[in-house]
Amino acid sequence: MKTMKCAWGLWVALFMLFSAMPMAYADFYWEQEEDGAGIVKFYLAPDAFRMERGEMILISDFKANADYLLNPGSKTYSKSDLVKKEKGQKPTKDAAMLDKFRQMMKMKITPTNETGTVAGYNCKKYLMASGIIKSEIWVTKELDGYKEFKEIIEKQMKIRSKDPMLKQFDIGNMVTEMDGFPVQSKTETDLGPMTAMLLGDKMPKKGKAAMPKKASTTMLKKFEKKTLNKEMFKVPKGYKQTKGIGQMMPGFMK
Repeated sequence: MKTMKCAWGLWVALFMLFSAMPMAYADFYWEQEEDGAGIVKFYLAPDAFRMERGEMILISDFKANADYLLNPGSKTYSKSDLVKKEKGQKPTKDAAMLDKFRQMMKMKITPTNETGTVAGYNCKKYLMASGIIKSEIWVTKELDGYKEFKEIIEKQMKIRSKDPMLKQFDIGNMVTEMDGFPVQSKTETDLGPMTAMLLGDKMPKKGKAAMPKKASTTMLKKFEKKTLNKEMFKVPKGYKQTKGIGQMMPGFMK
């Protein structure tokens, strides 16, 4: 009986020990094929995120509460900090522009009753709309490690919700709002309002009306757990900080 009590006490102690330890999450990597941009690569760690699209790279450092937009061609980067608007604090020009963009990109997500198989996954269809986009998105929960992936995303979104960076690039918004990972999306984008905001008085007359609407399709090509080199979530040595993030965004949107 004494031996059983000791064994039980040991198991209780081990349970309490491991319950108190922080959960060790895996890293994730996935690829999406996007019309006009080719293969877009995503990297997710418990405290960082990276996206490679065309000639630009976006890095989110959740420990530092900062986003970095990198241009490897010119070895330059811009930084966007989480700015607390305190009483009497005058917002910077970039912060004001990003705030306007955030309002323009505010998403409305509507579930539908449609289900189907897309790329071999059982999916559900959602509709998403903002000031410049309208999308049909098919999402799934059938990816290996999805539950763990979602837990990481939800933790990061608590920080991201305060971040003035461009929320339309954050897949976490889709995962948390739709409760599924995007497998396919068909999107129509109207860049007129955003271009007018970025150019302001420099916008040519009739420029907004002349901006064509762009249709695109994005398809998930790969999703996997893998160990990532944490150096990839840092600004490389030799890069120089330049420009406001609003000035660099047109290159990222191509």
